Amino acid sequence: TRIPTSAQEQFTTFVDNQTGVDVHVYQGEREKVEENRSLARFKLWGIEPNPAGFPRIEVQFQIDADGILQVSAKDLRTGKEQSIEVRPSFGLSEDQVAKMLDDAEKATSSDLEFRRWIEVKTQAEPVLRAAEKKLPDAKRLLPELEFQKIESLCASMRQSIVAQDPEKTQNLKFELNHVTVRLAELILQEALKKR
Repeated sequence: TRIPTSAQEQFTTFVDNQTGVDVHVYQGEREKVEENRSLARFKLWGIEPNPAGFPRIEVQFQIDADGILQVSAKDLRTGKEQSIEVRPSFGLSEDQVAKMLDDAEKATSSDLEFRRWIEVKTQAEPVLRAAEKKLPDAKRLLPELEFQKIESLCASMRQSIVAQDPEKTQNLKFELNHVTVRLAELILQEALKKR
């Protein structure tokens, strides 16, 4: 991309009640972090404690004509913001850039598989955490067979995540979502009765 240029992307929290996030900026063409070059890191504090996935953190990148990179992270709900300036202390030669691009092209297939796995895992883990958190309610509110089904799906999903099996993890995520609908309805009904 020609400079000056800018880009932005939104992220969220990974665990419940998280009040800060690490922003680590890398340079490179690969999907795996360790196959790129670290440029800078900083922390954004002051995020309101909420369930995982609720906060929206916008990270903005701006590169000026001198190659100076400004990275800012902002909690869109609270307005808290933190930024860092990355000055080009050492650049990449044309040969280094060409090698990075060549390596990325050679690894396209494995990088796409890795990216797919990370996307599936990122979507599946919050579903699993939410279901595991509600297991005591499931035991209390559901017939034993329905409770055991949810418990079994949670265990299977945890195993598929450890095994890094995107197909199985994706299927289990859909199934777990489906079998917990009735539990969610019962929990909601119970909450409304207490009002």
